[in-house]
Amino acid sequence: MFQISPKILSIALLVLGLSLSLLQVEAKKINRDAGHTHNGLLTPYSPGAFNMKMESKDEEILGKGNSVMKNLPADNDPEGKLGGKAICVQDIDAPKKAVWRQILDMDSYVGKVSKVKECNNYSVEP
Repeated sequence: MFQISPKILSIALLVLGLSLSLLQVEAKKINRDAGHTHNGLLTPYSPGAFNMKMESKDEEILGKGNSVMKNLPADNDPEGKLGGKAICVQDIDAPKKAVWRQILDMDSYVGKVSKVKECNNYSVEP
């Protein structure tokens, strides 16, 4: 069996470590304030009524206290090739103002919504 002396092994590891450190390339710093290099493929979201149909089976699901998930194509992509939107519908027995306050409280999503690690507004406008 081939034996390597500890001194040679130490020298080999030192040379390997030095070689790897010389190969490191300084990473280009990312400008987090810069916009995307593209204009996006989907049309921007605009508030308002959703263009979706609730069927009788959806009403039955809602009647049992469960939510209904719908996948909708993007406005400029009726065939759904680019992705689209996901909408969750659920009946909630609470005042409208309280519901919106919960939805818009982005800072509380971590811990309230499973698997969310971070959630912030890009900007808040009055």
